[in-house]
Amino acid sequence: MAEDFSFAWELREHGGAVCRVGDAGGGAAFVARRPADALADVLHGLCGLYGPLPGERFFFDGEPVEIRWVLRREGPDVDIAVYLFPDMRDSLGLPDTAGLLVWRSRQRRRRVVHAVLAAAQAVLEPPRDGSAPHPPFPAGPLRDLRRAHRREDGCGPGCAGAGAPRRRPSDRGRLPRG
Repeated sequence: MAEDFSFAWELREHGGAVCRVGDAGGGAAFVARRPADALADVLHGLCGLYGPLPGERFFFDGEPVEIRWVLRREGPDVDIAVYLFPDMRDSLGLPDTAGLLVWRSRQRRRRVVHAVLAAAQAVLEPPRDGSAPHPPFPAGPLRDLRRAHRREDGCGPGCAGAGAPRRRPSDRGRLPRG
């Protein structure tokens, strides 16, 4: 199993976000054209790993590419595979193996969730420069993942990445500039 899992979500000034994922064996970066939707998909996908199904799938709209994430739970571990399809208009019905495997890792679910919660929390922090906020933040999926993680992984409020969001009332539901 690979160690040193990392996940970052960086908003771009003119829209979109860069998602960086990696471990000791390497990493990859992807551009998501609709950052709030894509981050919500990541949060929903990870939340699904706490449910009865053994796996989850979601994708980022890379216009025109599709970046497909396939998560498979095996006990406390999760296999993560990310596939690239050149044109999402053609890829929606294709099997995962029809895409180009660009990154794969096996990690503890807890480690993955900690990293994603921390990255989402960093995006949620209010802008320090007083700039205008970004599109709505997926607060509901973040809350759901945090709850499932605390319940199933035994993490409390002091757990890395599982803390409650700290926002100003005027920033509720908005993404800060990155």
